[in-house]
Amino acid sequence: MAVVGSLAVSVVAKMQKFNDDMQKGRKTLLNFSKAARHATATVTTFGTAAVAAGAGVAAFMVKQQLNAVDAISKTSDRLGIATEKLVAFHHAAELNGVSSNTFDMALQRMTRRIAEAAQGTGEARGALAELGLSAGALQGMTLDRRFVEVAEAMSKVENQSDKVRLAMKLFDSEGVALVNVLRLGREGLQGAERDANKLGLTFNRAMGAAAEKANDAITRLSSAFTGLFRQFTVRIAPIIEKTINRLTAFLTDNGRIKTFGEVMARGVGEAAAAVIGAIHGMKLALVDAKILLSDFVVQLAESPVARVLGLNPNNDVLERAVNAAFDLRQDRKKLGAQDPAGDFRKAFEKHLQKALEMVSDSPDGPKPPPLQLPDQLLNTFNRISELKP
Repeated sequence: MAVVGSLAVSVVAKMQKFNDDMQKGRKTLLNFSKAARHATATVTTFGTAAVAAGAGVAAFMVKQQLNAVDAISKTSDRLGIATEKLVAFHHAAELNGVSSNTFDMALQRMTRRIAEAAQGTGEARGALAELGLSAGALQGMTLDRRFVEVAEAMSKVENQSDKVRLAMKLFDSEGVALVNVLRLGREGLQGAERDANKLGLTFNRAMGAAAEKANDAITRLSSAFTGLFRQFTVRIAPIIEKTINRLTAFLTDNGRIKTFGEVMARGVGEAAAAVIGAIHGMKLALVDAKILLSDFVVQLAESPVARVLGLNPNNDVLERAVNAAFDLRQDRKKLGAQDPAGDFRKAFEKHLQKALEMVSDSPDGPKPPPLQLPDQLLNTFNRISELKP
């Protein structure tokens, strides 16, 4: 009858658990409703963030284009070429694997070498004669027409080696990179200009000047913020110096650095011991759960209810279950006698004392007494390590 009574108590406990689970189910539904509202708010926030990110990308692209237009405008002024023509040449160069910077340098060197040839000197004099071009006539043209005439003449050179040789004479080391651009000739370069206009890449000098002014304004604003923080820094520097000096004096006075270091070391040791104690407690709880389960199985197997349900195990199975329960109790007894957290504390304290002796100012004098953690902190660590599920 005692077994039946135990089973009845177990059934009542399970019913209570069922009721508890139902209450948890209601809470889960309420939590789901809250989560749904939170998800809606999150989607709204994400949309706002996406709009902000898009605005940031647009601002970045505007700044990038301002920089590009500014650089092209300044280069066109330096070389004496219209911005529309320079952009068209850049477009043709980039389509043929040549960067804008490389093309600009090549154009600059061609200008210098044609000017030298017009005076009867320089390496380009023979190359121009070989191409059937007059240095004097080229010197009187605008830079874009000058480059087109050279490209047209180069496009008619059939031997690739001669193309490379002549390009080197006219454009120096950038000449090799420019060979594929030069083969376009007059028609190809004009086609590249039409393509650049169609794509909206070109702009006139007035537009470039507006972009330069906008870029300069942004630079001045950035410089203003730099100046603001610079003035703030130099004015607060004396305060920073005094604060740091006082903090340094406080830490170095009366050996506080060593004291604080020891406190921190002991704190780490206590935290590690607490974790070890918690893991040990989990092991004990798991063994306790296995013991309860094995006891329930044995009691159920020996009860009249099992016979009514046709769950009568043979003696061999029942004996194994009883032995398993006994073994579990033995394991629980061994685990309960263990104190891994305490063992860790002892070992940690031993090693810490050795370390303290090694860094002591007077190794031959009396050993420093162990530094105790504040009682409240030590009690907290102890309670954590002694918790049992």
